[in-house]
Amino acid sequence: PADGWQVGSSYTVQISPAVTGPLGTSQPISWPFQTAVPEVQTLEPGDDAVSVSAGESTLRAVFDHAIDEAALLAEGGVRLLKEGKEIPRSVPAYDSETQTVTFAPTEGLRPGTSYQAIISAAVGGPRAPGDFSWRFSTAVPGLQSVSPDSGAVSVSTDTLVVAVVTFSVPIDGEQRIADNFLLFRESEPVELRSGDPILLGDSGEYGLAPADGWQVGSSYTVQISPAVTGPLGVSQPISWQFQTAVPAVVGTEPKAGAEGVALSTATIQILFS
Repeated sequence: PADGWQVGSSYTVQISPAVTGPLGTSQPISWPFQTAVPEVQTLEPGDDAVSVSAGESTLRAVFDHAIDEAALLAEGGVRLLKEGKEIPRSVPAYDSETQTVTFAPTEGLRPGTSYQAIISAAVGGPRAPGDFSWRFSTAVPGLQSVSPDSGAVSVSTDTLVVAVVTFSVPIDGEQRIADNFLLFRESEPVELRSGDPILLGDSGEYGLAPADGWQVGSSYTVQISPAVTGPLGVSQPISWQFQTAVPAVVGTEPKAGAEGVALSTATIQILFS
């Protein structure tokens, strides 16, 4: 063919009987054949894969035979659904040597989310039985630890810098906002520092603190929106409570009950725990 052989197609070659001369055959010479319908060999992420890292956003499909690249790049050649709704994705790339298709969601993969990737049946030619489709879901950020511990009492404000929450995997960066991380003191909302919650390293650990510092002898509650765990995550807020230490008098100068204190004593001192 002038435009090359097409994948997944049925062809028939027909030769006129005239080529055999007046004494030759009276019927056309013909025979049919079919080009290969490509089948998927490997998928990344795999079909029905769970706990896929949101940091690895490139999707990959490897075929056993060549595909129709024009059909791949045509409208509807590749579709990507997030929680059942189509989302923007990169222009698919095709490596003809390895028969590999790659593409990625424009926004990247989001934690705790289900996806479906669909490559149109058209890339497999007219004989392809249907679309090439697979599903997977990304890892849900699970609560691993908090600091101070939930229910902790007598937490020293001398050593308490930030309240820390650690998830099993990083949360969606767009969900790392103050509206999703609330702090209460004695049941009253407390303003967080600018930029809180901050990312501590790159392993799913986050910190926050009051804009005006931790107050002594107070009960605090940290409440985190379930939105940070993604659509597949928890449905209830994540929260924990702790109390800062109540200062106790451990010494005075002059001492309690002291007699004969010199009039030259310049100051009275009180030492707290």
